[in-house]
Amino acid sequence: MALTSAFVASLAAFLVTLLSGLGALYLRRHKSVVFASCAGALVGGAALFLLPDAFHLFEESTSTLSSHLLWAVAALGFATFYALETGRHARESARIAGLGGALGLTLHSFVDGVIIGEGFRAGGETGFVLALAVMLHRLADGASAVGVMLGTEHDIRQTAVMLFVTALAPIAGAMVPSFISLPALFLSLLLSFFSGMLLFLAAKHLLPEALRASGSSVTVPASFALGVGVVYAAYLLSH
Repeated sequence: MALTSAFVASLAAFLVTLLSGLGALYLRRHKSVVFASCAGALVGGAALFLLPDAFHLFEESTSTLSSHLLWAVAALGFATFYALETGRHARESARIAGLGGALGLTLHSFVDGVIIGEGFRAGGETGFVLALAVMLHRLADGASAVGVMLGTEHDIRQTAVMLFVTALAPIAGAMVPSFISLPALFLSLLLSFFSGMLLFLAAKHLLPEALRASGSSVTVPASFALGVGVVYAAYLLSH
């Protein structure tokens, strides 16, 4: 019963992610709004979900290493792609960073699916509350995956493929832990690295692109606040 409920909830998360991403694709001509709101969602997601999830997984791993390592790995994620983009092949490095950022969102979507599965295994009410929080957060992640890909010069086909992969990840996350055990320490380090990368993409690509496309001094900060607000609402609900 718990597995069935987790599958249905993760399927709903898949649909929410897909629809939000398709909405961002449809509105892609409104670059200032799409890129600024996605930047806000990336910053809010990294601060309120990715890093806290990384620390939670680190604690579950019972590692003897210091948790300060996660901050260093997050800084490494930021610094790695900053260094790459100051090199001779900056354009190609930007595309790689965009793909990496989308993969980071996919990993986070997978962890969200794990959370849904664990919630239903803990009890029905817990599962429904967590699933609702995850679905609200998926509104931001679907659009963010599109924003990251478009903001780093990927075409529509590549963007659509990554959106579909990101949307599928919660289903895999809800189902996979029932059959195999994934190393918590490895996941925590990956989430930390990708959180740094997502902060880099928001600061280096999405916000500058939004400012270049904007004809108003209000549009970018208001859209950025909207992106953060959606993620914060999901955070409040999940707690």
